[in-house]
Amino acid sequence: MHRCLALLLLFAACAAGACKPEVAQGKADGAAVFNEVCARCHGLEGTPPPQMARALGVRDLGDAAFQDSIDDATLRKRIAEGTDNRRMPAFAGALTPAQIDAVVAHLRTLARTAE
Repeated sequence: MHRCLALLLLFAACAAGACKPEVAQGKADGAAVFNEVCARCHGLEGTPPPQMARALGVRDLGDAAFQDSIDDATLRKRIAEGTDNRRMPAFAGALTPAQIDAVVAHLRTLARTAE
């Protein structure tokens, strides 16, 4: 019971980030949008807190293998529509296409080189 409640609270924290961040001067700031909407689950540098990774399978967005395995169009789609397993909510209603594009560009800056 406690584990289910903890998972529900973690998911709610991620979904709570779905408020609509402001677009400064008509141009979305990918880092600002990411920090406001995505970092709760994925961490400020794209590395999720261990409990999020374990409980919900949240991906490390800076991982070189992940970055190499996904193209920008797929990232845009996942941000807009959420994931098939519904662990990541859809943000199409909360973010503009320009904001989603800016987040995708920011995600690419988080890539770490393979060690």
